[in-house]
Amino acid sequence: MDHLIGKKPKCDDVIGAYPLFQDNTCRFLVFDFDNHEKDSYKNDDANTDDLWRSEVDALRKISN
Repeated sequence: MDHLIGKKPKCDDVIGAYPLFQDNTCRFLVFDFDNHEKDSYKNDDANTDDLWRSEVDALRKISN
């Protein structure tokens, strides 16, 4: 929630969007499948295995 609201005075910690219209509908969603293991930023947060593929596939099946 902090990434949506922003806690810093200039809101440079906001990294998300909450795209709802006034009638509570949403026209797009974004999913992040980056690697969040320790020190992954050294490899540009790239995934080092194919686990992300099964996560994407599961999300696709749930979304249908």
